[in-house]
Amino acid sequence: MGRYNIRGGYIVPQNIQSASGTITTDENGDGTNEITFVTKFKNTPKVIPVVVGNDITGSLRIVSKSELAVVLGIDGSSLTGQAVTVDYIAMDNTLGRR
Repeated sequence: MGRYNIRGGYIVPQNIQSASGTITTDENGDGTNEITFVTKFKNTPKVIPVVVGNDITGSLRIVSKSELAVVLGIDGSSLTGQAVTVDYIAMDNTLGRR
């Protein structure tokens, strides 16, 4: 972790992580899951989650996030009582800091 670089007008974060996780839904199609990052971020990261593979009608959301983990949630999924696979990308939020 450290400073970011600016190349060609783009900010290049020092720490970018991506992985998959699952959220097990209840009978209403709701659920949450905490995913711990492999490496702690220096600041609270930006997180971009996306549902993988399954056709759902629910809303994916970020419940909370910190330097150590993100809690992802899904509300109103058509997949009830099942594991929904979620991929995410997390990156340093170091914009404007040196």
